[in-house]
Amino acid sequence: MFKHAMGLCALFLSIGAAQAAPVLNEGFDDVSALAAQGWSLQNNSTPVGVTGWFQGNPIVFSAAGGAPDAYIAANYNNTVEGGLISNWLLTPVLQLGADGLLSFAYRGPSEFPFFDLLEIYASTRGDSTDVGNGAGTTGDFVLLASLTTEPLPTSAWRTQEVDLSVLGSFTGRLGFRYTGTDFHANYIGLDNVVVTASQGTVPEPSSLALWAGGLLGLAAMRRRVSARDARFARP
Repeated sequence: MFKHAMGLCALFLSIGAAQAAPVLNEGFDDVSALAAQGWSLQNNSTPVGVTGWFQGNPIVFSAAGGAPDAYIAANYNNTVEGGLISNWLLTPVLQLGADGLLSFAYRGPSEFPFFDLLEIYASTRGDSTDVGNGAGTTGDFVLLASLTTEPLPTSAWRTQEVDLSVLGSFTGRLGFRYTGTDFHANYIGLDNVVVTASQGTVPEPSSLALWAGGLLGLAAMRRRVSARDARFARP
């Protein structure tokens, strides 16, 4: 009887732990460490510019929490003048039950309310990182949500939630796609990416991915932005 009671207690505890269990919790303290944690960063902009995803620049604005630069950012230098941005940030592989939820914080710089566009995607094809070729394709990833109907919040960080239950149980990745034209883009920050699941979920790595990328030098027709200035918002 005692063993039976203890077994039921363990079952109830495991069920309770499964509810709203964090599968992924990333605060982007060190963007250069992301690759080792299973993230994938791919800039498919056409043409590709001098930046990809990079450590947040606290001169533009500070992180939602933690150190001032503890967020991940991208900007109009993802492409060249007249180009089209398609810059992907893919989570590690996740194994999710039927009730997953994604939340994250995002914002733009307060000085310039440009129309930076952010889309949320998912792939249910395991560890695939196929986001297509060039700015016009998305490979194995399908669109879940689009933050394109209004300019990014510019006075403070905003938290957004995306219901993942439409995907059912799956193994795959979630993706953030910074997109739009060079003319309309400026600078975007992401922070506090959290995936929770209420039923039997297990992460495949439990945190981050790479980009130790950087400034390569500007194209001839590009805005004249020095290497040290490339991570800024527009002057």
